[in-house]
Amino acid sequence: TNCIQCHGATQAPTFSIAANSFTIKSLSAGHIPIPATQSCEVCHVGAKSSIPTTVQNTSKFAGSAMDHIGLATCNACHGAAIGNGTFPGITSIVVLPPTAAPGGPGSHIPSGTTDCSVCHASTAPAGQIPANSVKASVPGTLFGTAASAPTTAQIHANVTAGTCSSCHEGGYTWVGMSNYPLNPAALSANTATQYMGFQTRPGAAAGTFIILDKAHPTTGDCSKCHSRTDYFEATVKPSNHIPTAATAVCANCHTNPDFSVMPAIADDHTYAPSPTTNCIQCHGATQAPTFSIAANGFTIKSVVTGHVPIAATDSCELCHVGPGSSVTGTVQNTSKFSGSRMNHAGITTCNSCHAAGTGPFVGVGKIIQLPPTSPAGAGSHIPSGATDCATCHMATMPTGLIAASATTSAPGTLFQTPAPSTSQIHTGISGNCSSCHDTGYVWMGMTQAAYQINPKTLSASSTTQYTGFNTRPVAAGGTYSIADPAHPATGDCVSCHGTNTNYFSGQAEPAGHIPTLGGASCANCHTTPGNFALYDNSPAGLTRLHTQVTSSCSTCHSDVTNPPIFTGAPGFAIVRMSTRGPHIPITNGGAPVECSGCHKSVTSFAGTIMSHAAIGDSGVSAAGNACDACHEGGFGGRFFGIQINFTRKDSQHYICGAPGTPNAPNT
Repeated sequence: TNCIQCHGATQAPTFSIAANSFTIKSLSAGHIPIPATQSCEVCHVGAKSSIPTTVQNTSKFAGSAMDHIGLATCNACHGAAIGNGTFPGITSIVVLPPTAAPGGPGSHIPSGTTDCSVCHASTAPAGQIPANSVKASVPGTLFGTAASAPTTAQIHANVTAGTCSSCHEGGYTWVGMSNYPLNPAALSANTATQYMGFQTRPGAAAGTFIILDKAHPTTGDCSKCHSRTDYFEATVKPSNHIPTAATAVCANCHTNPDFSVMPAIADDHTYAPSPTTNCIQCHGATQAPTFSIAANGFTIKSVVTGHVPIAATDSCELCHVGPGSSVTGTVQNTSKFSGSRMNHAGITTCNSCHAAGTGPFVGVGKIIQLPPTSPAGAGSHIPSGATDCATCHMATMPTGLIAASATTSAPGTLFQTPAPSTSQIHTGISGNCSSCHDTGYVWMGMTQAAYQINPKTLSASSTTQYTGFNTRPVAAGGTYSIADPAHPATGDCVSCHGTNTNYFSGQAEPAGHIPTLGGASCANCHTTPGNFALYDNSPAGLTRLHTQVTSSCSTCHSDVTNPPIFTGAPGFAIVRMSTRGPHIPITNGGAPVECSGCHKSVTSFAGTIMSHAAIGDSGVSAAGNACDACHEGGFGGRFFGIQINFTRKDSQHYICGAPGTPNAPNT
């Protein structure tokens, strides 16, 4: 006993005497793997060993039996990578048979286990095995006795789902599978029968590992129909089977004993969870592909490319099942989705289907789209900045089913009652009115019935509101034109009519019109009937004009307070302070002095006597007083229309001095 004290791998070298060539035997290279503390006599001393009793001069370690007591792993010696005869003194050792498919009686089943004992622990040898024992005629015989055959749970541990056919394909056999007899040997009509034993894919003829089933699919993985590993059930739904009613049985749809033969469409839908509702559970864009069976060419119809836009949660029966659709009740064998009416209930947007350039959509024979907006014409839609038809036409959006082949005699007819209001039509529009209302423009739907023009001729009353659809007034009235020979033939409507889109007022002051009194009448100044572009600029006319304006002259004629905005009429310009030349300084503390302080005439500013009462001492002169601003030396004659005769023009003139220094020269 305790051989390791001298013969251990770390102990033996310490006793060597090199001078005498003395060494002690230790573990040889290629020794079978053993724990570092394992002592030699476990195998090499005693019964079945090479040293049955006390060591003799001729004793050797070779030829001893292998004792397996206490070993917990097999792969170290019996793994497939070890090979045969690689350990000194061992003539033959059983190793894991090959696992490559196709299987055969000498092949081990493919396994993801890391050690033989995972399945064969109960059959591992408990005693000593002779080193020169003859290898069993079939590898693994010691592991395959019926009393200790691995369980199905052990065999299938770590097996990847969807790879059943790698072991159970037609004709596959494996070493030791005789310990798993097939029972029963033929297909039973009883769906509850549990088919025990090792089986391969059923075939036309029964065999040792084959159930007789001529109608069984010849391809595809077992897991699509059979989800268990302890036995094969006769008929089990595949994991991707279509949904069925809770009370449905296989024979309701699978009327052919061969379940690989596709059931009739009518049967599929009769025994669905609902035969007329919740179609999306199978026919939705994301659901349909999950039920396909490529091997049998089975696919489910889904939302086709070019389908009208629908919400992801919209179910097919909104349009395709019920009155007006192609499926009026339970789905039949000949039922199709094509030809169903479009149900508009609940839809709040039109442009996804009806905008210009949309479609075509599958199965829709005709769909109304937004008509072109250019050029203007009876078949053209008015230019619109609206993002959706419903902005103006919501009140007439269809609420029910529209036939897939629906047609209308005029585009947009369904949207014309009631007509969109002017506020809807003009939403966001603040200018460029002439793009729709210019001479002779007409648009689809702008009929007298929808937008009647009233009144049809120009009224003398300035308060008349011209409602209806109008284009630019012309010499002779028309369906959409008021009679007004004097109306400007160019220019945008907003220049005179403002931004009011509810109606066109008869005479509206343009933006930039000169200020007038509240009760002023257009005819006071515009004496040419109907032509507001003309005005009377004679002295008498100017006098009448100024009786209608506000009393402050500087509102129109000042350089300081008013930009040149009153220039709308041809040849019309307002005389301003700087129009003809430099005006005398008239600011008082930075504020403009009113023109009427000096100028009393409304027809001419010339020849007016200069009133000094309005000029204060805080003027803008460089010298700091009001007089110098106009009368300082060198200023004479520089103001328009004035010859100044009081100026300092030589060195003899006395200059006002500072307080306390009267007549101080040069100050």
